[in-house]
Amino acid sequence: MLVVDGLEVRYGDARAIRDVSIEVPDHAITSILGSNGAGKSTLLRAIAGHLSSSGGRIVFDGEDITGLPPYLIAERGIAVVPEGRRMFSHLTVEENLLVGASARRSQSGKRKRLGEMYDLFPRLSERKQQQAGTLSGGEQQMVAIARAMMLNPKLVLFDEPSLGLAPIVTDLVFETISTLGQEGLTMLLVEQNASLALATASRGYVLEQGRVVVEGDAATLQASPAVREAYLGMGIEGEAG
Repeated sequence: MLVVDGLEVRYGDARAIRDVSIEVPDHAITSILGSNGAGKSTLLRAIAGHLSSSGGRIVFDGEDITGLPPYLIAERGIAVVPEGRRMFSHLTVEENLLVGASARRSQSGKRKRLGEMYDLFPRLSERKQQQAGTLSGGEQQMVAIARAMMLNPKLVLFDEPSLGLAPIVTDLVFETISTLGQEGLTMLLVEQNASLALATASRGYVLEQGRVVVEGDAATLQASPAVREAYLGMGIEGEAG
């Protein structure tokens, strides 16, 4: 579904992404791992059109979308669950969700999808007339996911969905991501909690200093001594360390 080929992104003279190539297959969850500053969020922002690339191509559903503005990328079916949720804090929960359905592709059936989001997140139904800025962090993450789903997306980009959440809420968020994956939604997941990410995804890539240094199916990455030691908090023998 998504092919990133030789992508380069610069911040001034600094190269944040260097010759990155990844593939996100249809109806699967693909994870991007790496430490802070590795280029994970930069990669997602470039795919979504929020950053310009200085080299390479981004192909979605067979179409080269490199350089398209974010609203045209959204129209093609790419939705984003951004780092930090980014609520419209003075709007109600329902108004935030309807913002996610503002693209032309999402106009048909948006009321039906709204009901589906309330079924997926019953807590949001209880709070639909509440200002989003007054919600807990976990509730705001639910709004962010539901808002992305209101686009009627083909692909959802998740940027650090567990950031700032309590463990019990993180588990709920990842249960939701797994449920959406089981329903056939294609997702690209950036997540610092490598154990959770690899338990959820079928395939992953590891970025270091803006480059892909390891790639493979989730089981292979989980078994890799280098990945286990660097990102899963384990020593070479698999013991906590």
